[in-house]
Amino acid sequence: MVSSSGTPYFLTGLLDVADRDGVDLSSLRGYLVGAANVSPELVARAGERGIAAYRSYGSTEHPVLTTGSPNDPFRKRA
Repeated sequence: MVSSSGTPYFLTGLLDVADRDGVDLSSLRGYLVGAANVSPELVARAGERGIAAYRSYGSTEHPVLTTGSPNDPFRKRA
């Protein structure tokens, strides 16, 4: 299982390229997403590709204060 992390912008970009160019994202199973508002629609879109996107909250001064888990139910991740 491969996991990654980034902003909603980066996750959206990955999904857009996969849709447009047929890029295989099947090895990407989890994606910690934060640093900006995370829409439930983005979490659902990632889920349609088998990617469990889940939120993280932090700050510049202290990187990660709270985070979800890819095993959390959709409502909690979104």
